[in-house]
Amino acid sequence: MNADSGRSVPLIETILNSQKLMRLKRQALFMLPQSGNPKAQELIGKIAKGNENVELQKMAIHNLGIGGKHNAPILEDLYKSAPDILVQKEILHGLFVGGVANELVLLARA
Repeated sequence: MNADSGRSVPLIETILNSQKLMRLKRQALFMLPQSGNPKAQELIGKIAKGNENVELQKMAIHNLGIGGKHNAPILEDLYKSAPDILVQKEILHGLFVGGVANELVLLARA
């Protein structure tokens, strides 16, 4: 991932879009936030916004939350556009895990 993120991000995207085992997909998704590559951040944001696979979506939201303040704007936008209360709860939990208290309080009040 760190050696050549230009090649690794498309490879991870291929794994995530394939019919591979869920365990392999979770491992691939876990690697994305560890990259500083903007394409990796874009991909994890896309998965967090998507609703094809709820388990991957929740994991992407959790991984964005772990990223802390850096990913807070992505989670805030997702929270505002999420029609599902369970997704909104997962986003609030992700912000909590990331220690982003101000954004968490503002979204919870809204």
